[in-house]
Amino acid sequence: MIRRAFVLAAASLTFVGLNLAGCASAPTPNPIASTARDSFYVKDATVDWQFDDKTNTDQAYLDGKADLTKRLAAAVADTFKASPAGSEPVRFVITVKSYFRLSGAQQILIGGADNVIADVHVVNLNDGKEIGVYSNIRGSRTPPAGLLGAAISAASHDDVVGIVSSSFAKDLRKHFDEQ
Repeated sequence: MIRRAFVLAAASLTFVGLNLAGCASAPTPNPIASTARDSFYVKDATVDWQFDDKTNTDQAYLDGKADLTKRLAAAVADTFKASPAGSEPVRFVITVKSYFRLSGAQQILIGGADNVIADVHVVNLNDGKEIGVYSNIRGSRTPPAGLLGAAISAASHDDVVGIVSSSFAKDLRKHFDEQ
């Protein structure tokens, strides 16, 4: 039990470190020129999972993953439904590289965040060619830590997947709109 708690703590600290490292880095140039971005519209979004997590049997994780698959694509499609408004249809292919869901024990003992990290491939639907990739797009939810924080989260019935999906779509939009 102690070993598992240590492993979970190390995993949580790794994600916190990745988030902090991402905050300190300089913005990357937009992989798609603004004229090209203005020429297309987002027809839809799909989600693929790049990593094997078959050993994770936590029910909240599994339920969250299934829900995230649907809601991540919907949040991204909704965020881009009116803009850009060009004539070339594209699909956003969201390739999930990492998904982490806090357990109640982790939230109480060490804190952390629920996270999804993915690359978003922009594919032209007319010719099937990839136009560009937005790498390491993140969505997260950081609940209050500790026993009181867990009690507050339980009482408020946070929509974890909804918050993570919305956060992801906003981060993608931010990167998409950068020059």
